[in-house]
Amino acid sequence: MDLLGIEMNTIIVLWDPADKMKDLKEKNAEYNADLDKYIFNSRLNIIVSKELVDEWQTIDVGKLAEEIDIPCKFIFAGNYNKLEVWKPFLNRIKVANEFAIVEGASHVFIEEGVEQKLFEETLNYIKA
Repeated sequence: MDLLGIEMNTIIVLWDPADKMKDLKEKNAEYNADLDKYIFNSRLNIIVSKELVDEWQTIDVGKLAEEIDIPCKFIFAGNYNKLEVWKPFLNRIKVANEFAIVEGASHVFIEEGVEQKLFEETLNYIKA
C-alpha cells in the first residue's frame, strides 16, 4: 500500500512489551467478582479482563519471540527494565529486529519529554 508516497510494509513496533506476570499482589491487582474482571490499583485504576490476566500469567516470552515473523522494533522504558527480561530472547527472533531504550521513561512513557523520544524512535523505524 502506498500512503503519501511512502511504501508501506508490515512491521511491528512494541513499546515496552510485557513479560510473564508472576504475582497479582505485586501488581496490586484484585479480582472483582461483580465485574468478572481484575482491577489493577496503581497511579490509576485499570480494569483488565480475566482472559488477559490468564494469558499474562502463562505467557512464554521465549516461545513468543520464536513465533515473531514480522520485522520488529522493541522500544524499552529505561526506568522499567523490561530489556533485561527480553534480551535473552531477541536473538531467537528469526526476522530483522532491533531495540532502543528511552532513558528516563517508565512503562507508560508519561514523564515529561519521553513521549517525544518514543515517537521519534517509532517514526524513524517506520520510515526506514
